Amino acid sequence: MTFPFPSSGVNFVPGAVNFDGTNDQVGRGADLTGTADGKAFTLSGWCDPSTDQVNRILTANLTLGGGTGADISLGVALTATGAPILSARNAAGTIILNLQTSTTPILAANGWHHLYVAIDLANASNRHIYVNGVSQGLTVTTYTDDAIDMTVADWTIGATSNGTNRFVGDLAEIWFDDVFLDPSTNLSFFARNNKPQNLYADGSRPTGTAPLVYLGGHSRYNGLTSAWHNNRGTGGGFTVTGALTDASTNPSK
Repeated sequence: MTFPFPSSGVNFVPGAVNFDGTNDQVGRGADLTGTADGKAFTLSGWCDPSTDQVNRILTANLTLGGGTGADISLGVALTATGAPILSARNAAGTIILNLQTSTTPILAANGWHHLYVAIDLANASNRHIYVNGVSQGLTVTTYTDDAIDMTVADWTIGATSNGTNRFVGDLAEIWFDDVFLDPSTNLSFFARNNKPQNLYADGSRPTGTAPLVYLGGHSRYNGLTSAWHNNRGTGGGFTVTGALTDASTNPSK
């Protein structure tokens, strides 16, 4: 199957929502349907933080207070200085991924940013974080050839399942799957000229099949704020805690 080269995105205006940092988050309340422990994942999303602090974007949550004492199995977050940071554990609770960017930060003063993360723990050459289409330097603490525990008690957007490290600001077009998509051939499906691209109603444009998670869509249709949290991917439904509101701006502008 072949796919058309992504359009410029001029006519695509995605739904964008605001997380207030007080009680807003989106949660699955269960494992993602169809997922399995594995070494690879790709995340794409647009974020415009309102404050510079520790912000969770996507988290795979273990049962809080579980046997390992760890509540995060896979996490994509921003540090207080705006550095995207990744962490992951295996099924035994051992940290097998811990790295963050050392170059372009995602700061509140700089508006919308596109974040692209592609990881394959089986190959140290396949670890990438792009911000606004630019490959970022990485500070790597741990990178182990092992499977990430992705069969967990909950998956959340905008906070951990117990409500800590809430994202404060606007999010759009959250796309996640347990595959490695090399940015050299796939990044342009998600962003081009630093504008969001139409991923199709079910998020299938990059690979030809729907991902596990796709929250977003055209702002006039499935990306409406009232429906933004409805997962168009295959991993099952999400619910909102708090009340998402319209973002003040849009990454397509």
